[in-house]
Amino acid sequence: MDNNIKSNATFKKKSIKAGEMIKLFIYKYSIVHMILLFLIGIELILNANGYSINKNIFYRSKENPVTILPWMYMYYILISPFLEEFFFRELLLNGLRKYGLRFAIITQALIFGFLHKNIISIVHVTASGILYGYIASMTNSILPTVALHIMHNLFSILIGVTILKDADLTSSIQIVMAITYILIGIIILYKSNWKIKLADKINIDVKKVFARKQSS
Repeated sequence: MDNNIKSNATFKKKSIKAGEMIKLFIYKYSIVHMILLFLIGIELILNANGYSINKNIFYRSKENPVTILPWMYMYYILISPFLEEFFFRELLLNGLRKYGLRFAIITQALIFGFLHKNIISIVHVTASGILYGYIASMTNSILPTVALHIMHNLFSILIGVTILKDADLTSSIQIVMAITYILIGIIILYKSNWKIKLADKINIDVKKVFARKQSS
């Protein structure tokens, strides 16, 4: 894969249809919740022994969440996705490509993840960063990742303030929803003949990818 991305391609429109973008979002959300479900299992085991990985490890917010919610909604849904995608998937990813694409994708994702507050967030946000980095490098644009990031934040906030409003990480509703997301992703992938479409000429055959890994 070419390690050089032209700067004028950053915001170049890619021919990804709305339906394919929604599928891409479902796949991404499913993968993140596979990881989250695994982490919930670890958290349950640790809780039984008096430990937790779901605590703030870098900072403790002293602000009243009620007073910051109105402007935080706008920030998380619109401003943060654009700023983060531009910094991580444009500036940082492209700046690191001279050391190899795989190194660039993983490194920017790790930095992206470690800016979050606890181990669970770090792990699944890093996974998101890897997916975003791969999509940005495959499509030569951050437009798809900005759109996916906005969709993810919007959906997460809507679910967080409604269904999961008073739910703990290890609550049954959280586990059931994670399993539901995973099943929906598998069903959509099956209906799409196990192929993920990123653009007109960029398709990922999931069966071939797994077959290649097993044979290597």
